[in-house]
Amino acid sequence: MHRSLASLSLCAAAALAQESKPSQDELLVTELASPFLHKAPWLTDWDAALAAAKARDKLIFGYFTTVNY
Repeated sequence: MHRSLASLSLCAAAALAQESKPSQDELLVTELASPFLHKAPWLTDWDAALAAAKARDKLIFGYFTTVNY
């Protein structure tokens, strides 16, 4: 009986923990709100960035990030 109750409690806790995690979109919005990203005009579209770099004869600085949870 105690094992069943403990297993049920763990399953319920895991389900609650999954529900409280922010979505990938919410995490992306948070990441893009980072103060250092506002110090320069960043583009999030690769093709647009490539076209802008070619038009200005500039290199592209890529900032790649991932959200792990």
